[in-house]
Amino acid sequence: MTRTRDPKTRAEWQTAVDVAEACLLLESARLYHLLTGGPGVDTGRCEAILEQGRARRIVPTRDGVDRFIATLIGTESHAK
Repeated sequence: MTRTRDPKTRAEWQTAVDVAEACLLLESARLYHLLTGGPGVDTGRCEAILEQGRARRIVPTRDGVDRFIATLIGTESHAK
């Protein structure tokens, strides 16, 4: 059984929200056969993180989402 740990600080929440959004975007791309392979995504946990973030007025940032995806695929994002 996997135990989850909720973020504690605002910075941790921002990172978690950005990563959750990125994971959901990647999972959507996989469902539409735009991507193949990679680990599965716990969409329920991602949605819960996004909901808890919204309750704290923390929403995904484009830069944070792009940076996470770039890290996953092994490139650096220089777009602003």
